[in-house]
Amino acid sequence: SSEGFAITGNASGKTTFTTTDGGATWSPSDKNIQAVGRYIGNDMVIGYIDDHTALSSDFGKSWIEQADPINSIRNSVGTPSIHFLQVINKNAAVVSLGALTSGTYQGRELVKTTDGGMTWHRIKDATGKQFQGEAFYFVDENTFFYIGSGYKEGSSGGGYMKIKYTTDGGLTAKDVFTGGYHEDVREIVFIDKDHAVTYSINSSAINFSEDGGQNWKAIDYKGLGEVQKMLFPAVDSWYAINTSRKIFRTTDQGKSWSDISGTMSG
Repeated sequence: SSEGFAITGNASGKTTFTTTDGGATWSPSDKNIQAVGRYIGNDMVIGYIDDHTALSSDFGKSWIEQADPINSIRNSVGTPSIHFLQVINKNAAVVSLGALTSGTYQGRELVKTTDGGMTWHRIKDATGKQFQGEAFYFVDENTFFYIGSGYKEGSSGGGYMKIKYTTDGGLTAKDVFTGGYHEDVREIVFIDKDHAVTYSINSSAINFSEDGGQNWKAIDYKGLGEVQKMLFPAVDSWYAINTSRKIFRTTDQGKSWSDISGTMSG
């Protein structure tokens, strides 16, 4: 109740802070963790620095950078970035890391740890091909959803999206949704065990499932502009933030949206 950590977006200065008094005061960590971090349990936090992972065993106050297989793209030219990070349980987590060079992604390799982040291995399909991408959702260590098409199956500008589902760690997969133009799908979000959502930052369609991801329907959300982030605190209550810093809310699963930016100050 009193300890916490925060990761900000100020890349030119300190980005990572901790508190031990419930947020009254904050102190900078010894390293700048970027973009995302996840609490694993037992005071352990996993994050990333540049293109590799980092672990903290004191709730974010100090960090140890990991020398692991993720560093295969460490020396590639471009801007390192993380596309996906999910903690599955206290020992297992998955992460997709890559680098962006002149609009072309290198890497985006999906890797997994089963020892709390100390060692990592690549996830491959039955042909030995490395999983690459940024949008995944793991139900457990072997069962997950991911986005197909796009960069791999379509043209360089995208392609028709497929939502794929595997129960054997990616060795085999089936398509549970095909259709809609794929470009920069940001997330696959499970609101609860039955209701799931995908959205992209450039197109104008949400894909929504009410049966645990086995069937999906597209919901158009034109009029919001270019979406930067969506939040889904409840099955009916969703929020969208666009690149113009406007905030929208829907209470009917995306059928209609209200601009609530005027209720915000500052």
